[in-house]
Amino acid sequence: MGTDIYLTEKWEQLPVREKEDLRFSIEAGQLGYLRASVGMVKENTLLRELFPRRIWENKKGEPFDFIENQDNLELYARLYLMSVILNKELDKSLIKEQLKLADATIENLKKEYPHAEMEGLEGGLHEPLMWLNSLFYFFSEGVKLQKEKGENPSIIIDW
Repeated sequence: MGTDIYLTEKWEQLPVREKEDLRFSIEAGQLGYLRASVGMVKENTLLRELFPRRIWENKKGEPFDFIENQDNLELYARLYLMSVILNKELDKSLIKEQLKLADATIENLKKEYPHAEMEGLEGGLHEPLMWLNSLFYFFSEGVKLQKEKGENPSIIIDW
């Protein structure tokens, strides 16, 4: 159970065996597959905000403008990271306040740890960062397809 999002043009090109191997992976964004299990509440909240309702309701695929939504991705990525760091849920009604807090916290971390590296990070941030990286890969693939075809690629959300 959970949310599975497919970039249809990319996903349909994969061999069946590879699709089976990728099911339930949180690191397959570059292959046109994005996963958030039912227990990934913050991640599912982010996806609900990022992708419009019409896509969630159409099981056959719906065009999505990845280029137009890159700023939204950046916004929700910052809010998502702050929710992970602060161990709080994303709250749509408090988005402006959460964004200000996220920006201030990120700036403070940059000042305090100017040479910090995430290599080998373990614990509470490792999996959220892997998932967020997969979301960025998924978006990059959508942007690439959109530029190549000159139209919005179709995605399917199965939940």
